[in-house]
Amino acid sequence: MLDGSGASAQRGAHKVAVGKTLLIAGVCAIIPLIGNVVASFVTTWTGVGSWLAVPAVGVAVAMLTAVIQAYGSASAEAPPRPPDGRYPRYPPPQVRRRGMALPLALLTTVLVIGVGGLAATIGIRYAVGYFTGNEAGTSRLVQPVSNSAGGLTVTVESVTYTAHFTQVGVAARNETGTMVSLPVYGYCVFTGSDGTTLQADPFRSHWSDTLAPGSLQRGTITFPGHLPDAVLQASFSFTQIFGPSGGSITVHAIMLTPVSGQATGSELSTGSPAVR
Repeated sequence: MLDGSGASAQRGAHKVAVGKTLLIAGVCAIIPLIGNVVASFVTTWTGVGSWLAVPAVGVAVAMLTAVIQAYGSASAEAPPRPPDGRYPRYPPPQVRRRGMALPLALLTTVLVIGVGGLAATIGIRYAVGYFTGNEAGTSRLVQPVSNSAGGLTVTVESVTYTAHFTQVGVAARNETGTMVSLPVYGYCVFTGSDGTTLQADPFRSHWSDTLAPGSLQRGTITFPGHLPDAVLQASFSFTQIFGPSGGSITVHAIMLTPVSGQATGSELSTGSPAVR
């Protein structure tokens, strides 16, 4: 039978390190949150990557959570039982471990989950937006502009400047009676009135190269970078049409709003967008 000191020591051996427990719980809670954010963004990818990325994220989240939980369980294990099966009546003095006060532990957990989760979300959004081209931006197009050639009509419906890209919303209608191809890679450019030319990025674009007869398709073609801020007029071109007629098609006189929101250039007052 244990006396008062022995009972107190035994109860002390079963005390829970509140700070460490809350910290481990917070980390285990934030890992699936980050995984869900990553999975929600990678689903915007196209191709084989969209099939492999989400399961890979799930496996990584499960493995990392298991490691953190295993660490917490190992740190909370009771000391081994003596070989004779008896605990000493007066246990040897133990080094007192520094604990964390409950209010401080709660504050730490809130900061880890709240601030850490927000920072992770912003970082993941930035990274995924950059690699996929799915960034929010500012509309620059004054009004839609179209051009037709040989039964093919191309309309520029939007121009958006994001942090890293120029996104051009395009509609194409095929009334040629045959299949045509409007490839992005190497054959699609966005050109400013000063001669600056941006080449389309097929990986970050959402566009089908082939266009069936009698069909209309819409998509977004992404160009890395921007035209100079002073440029307020541009053109959009498919430099090669693959089909019976061949050739190319260009949408001219695409008028852009000033970056500052004020008409400071002379290009904006030269006339309204024309359909050519």
